[in-house]
Amino acid sequence: MFKLVFSFITVAFLYLTTIGQNSNDPILLKVNSEEVRLSEFEAVYNKNNANAQAIDPKSKTEYLDLYINFKLKVAEAEQLGMDTSKKFVNELAGYRRQLAAPYLTDQTVTESLIREAYDRSKFDINAYHILVQVDENASAKDTLKALKKINALRKKVKVPANDFEKIARTSSEDPSAVNNGGDLGYFSSFQMVYPFETAAFNTPVGSVSEPIRTRFGYHLVYVKDKRPARGEIRASHIMVKIENEGDMEDINFTKLKIDEIYEKLKAGEKFESLAREFSDDKGSASNGGELPWFGTGRMVPAFENAAFGLKKDGDFSEPVRSRFGWHIIKRLEVKKTPEFEEIEDELKKKVTRDGRGKKSKSSFYNKIKKEYNYKFNEKNFKAMNKTIDDNYFSQKWIASEKAKGMDKVIFTLEDTKHVPAIKTVTQADFADFMEKNKKYQRTPKLDAGLITNLLFKDFLNQSLTLFEDARLEKKYPDFGALMQEYHDGILLFDLMDQKVWSMAVKDTTGLKKFYEANKTNYMWPDRLDATLYSCADKKLAKKTYKTAKKMMKKSTYNEDSLLALINAESQLNLTIEDSKFEKGENDFIDQLDWSKEGFTKITESNGKYRFTYIKEFLPAVPKQLDEAKGIFISAYQDQLEEDWLKELKSKYKVEVYKEVLK
Repeated sequence: MFKLVFSFITVAFLYLTTIGQNSNDPILLKVNSEEVRLSEFEAVYNKNNANAQAIDPKSKTEYLDLYINFKLKVAEAEQLGMDTSKKFVNELAGYRRQLAAPYLTDQTVTESLIREAYDRSKFDINAYHILVQVDENASAKDTLKALKKINALRKKVKVPANDFEKIARTSSEDPSAVNNGGDLGYFSSFQMVYPFETAAFNTPVGSVSEPIRTRFGYHLVYVKDKRPARGEIRASHIMVKIENEGDMEDINFTKLKIDEIYEKLKAGEKFESLAREFSDDKGSASNGGELPWFGTGRMVPAFENAAFGLKKDGDFSEPVRSRFGWHIIKRLEVKKTPEFEEIEDELKKKVTRDGRGKKSKSSFYNKIKKEYNYKFNEKNFKAMNKTIDDNYFSQKWIASEKAKGMDKVIFTLEDTKHVPAIKTVTQADFADFMEKNKKYQRTPKLDAGLITNLLFKDFLNQSLTLFEDARLEKKYPDFGALMQEYHDGILLFDLMDQKVWSMAVKDTTGLKKFYEANKTNYMWPDRLDATLYSCADKKLAKKTYKTAKKMMKKSTYNEDSLLALINAESQLNLTIEDSKFEKGENDFIDQLDWSKEGFTKITESNGKYRFTYIKEFLPAVPKQLDEAKGIFISAYQDQLEEDWLKELKSKYKVEVYKEVLK
């Protein structure tokens, strides 16, 4: 008995020693001797199962099996050295830059900008502008000249409602102003560069802003109107395209067609059916003319105004002309500006990509300076001014020559917490940066002190960013975990492509063998090879029937010729659908006797007169490989992966501590 107890204690002790190196985060499993702790598995499990608490506990065991398969594939990729390839290293670095970006800004400022953008999204601004162009990096002289010009133009605007548009036409350096008088239409947040947007939202209606500088130059902004945002609308349309806007015959012909369609709508025919049958916008026609949600500034004004002008869901407009053609628009649904929480993530993405991100960047640099005890030696920095000479402006400036012996410290950064280190930046380091960044070498009129100040700002910001960037995995555990996910995910993708996805496409012999063994699992149902004719009225149906039958008899049948003949007066007279129909695909076809070949009789259905030419009944048969290649390739990929996993499980040792999972 004593031996049994001792034996049990010994086994328990060995077990706890193995998994209990970190009692709060025990080892869950080992794959090829690589330890996976419970926290790692839980994080991935919860991330992929949003409502993890409500899931049947058995699914955790099932998910663990999937996770082991994942780890086996990653182990194989590492064994093959795929994690050291140039392609992998570059791809992972690219993803890291994207993922690191939010950590390299001041999130407090970013949150403020997100809220500001949301508040602005509740309104639409109608503004006009006058532009005086000046380059972002223009000399002080050119910048002052542009500023004086824009101020002079502002003084000319006595009564904005009367004067601004006229002055924009004659004096603005925006080429479009000649025609539009500077009118930018209605817009909301994110539709203009940030400084311009801010000026528009901060300027009272009826007033003109002070000069605003953007990367395009100086602007005056006249705010003509500010209204509550229209929100977004979901609409359908039927479009008749105008091929040549300069051809009145084409314009009149298309107008007749859109008017015919409009009359059918008024007579009660379904909008969706007419869109499928007649709309020239093929992208939306197959979906009954339905368009994605859109808001202010997303569509041409004529279309947008007509859509938002509809009073209730289901209403449709009269024919409206845009530069694309004629439209009839049906309102499906309207929604006002969503609640902040609904679009917060979307706004965050836009803010980080938008010019307003400079505000959070500036705040970020100041925080990093404070956190890492930034110390600056102004005297050593100013000594760099003396290195700027004529060689600099003739692009013959070489750092090793001009800063020879200049190794004094300009600034230092010190991390005592995350990745302890002291970064010391010398005059020589800055000189190397000056040599590589040549943007001011073509502007010899700039003062040497101004050049070094401009360059040092970029150099310091870059240094602060790199110093913080090197600490992200240690400073932010969530970021480190995310990078591990991307590391494993890229490896898995590349190896799966080699072993499964591309292999299934390239291995034509294996695919054919798989097809022969499994083709009865992928069958065509009973089908009818037929042509369906739909006519606007009974008289046209009889004419079409007679003509088609005659063509068939003489072996001169041509679909285009038949359509041209019957649709000579109206393009709505006849539509033809030639297909291999399955049961349930078309109600009219379903009602036919599929055993009788040839022409069926003319039948009225939903206001249309239809008949069919039945070519052949096609009984259920296995799909040919070339008919359903995508399906068979997908199934073959599953088979390849299953076989590969069996190989990996025999190659690598997997240990699972089920007590930890429980």
